[in-house]
Amino acid sequence: MPKYKLLDGRHSESGRVWKRGQVVETAKDLLKHNRQGLRKFEQVHDDTPADEGQLLGSKGGEPGPLHENPAVVPALPVNNTLSSMSLEELQKLAASEGINLGKARTQEQILKVIRAAT
Repeated sequence: MPKYKLLDGRHSESGRVWKRGQVVETAKDLLKHNRQGLRKFEQVHDDTPADEGQLLGSKGGEPGPLHENPAVVPALPVNNTLSSMSLEELQKLAASEGINLGKARTQEQILKVIRAAT
């Protein structure tokens, strides 16, 4: 089964969530989540150990604390990439990442919410 390193944000699947730097093993093609200017996943070798991810629902439906690997640096400067995205692109990104925008409506407000979530 293919394995993918999560380069940016979070990924949830089958009741589990992974955070940046973790490796997801799945039959799904996660490279389809990559966009121009924003690489979310990269495929890794089969001998790379996969992380199990954090179970969802551990705290009232919210994921519990997640492992972060501080040695992993995103492939792209995330803040600069986000700043260049349109309002519609930011809204679509938030939706695809499962980020609740709450009352955020302007580009600046949405950027703040997305940056706080990653």
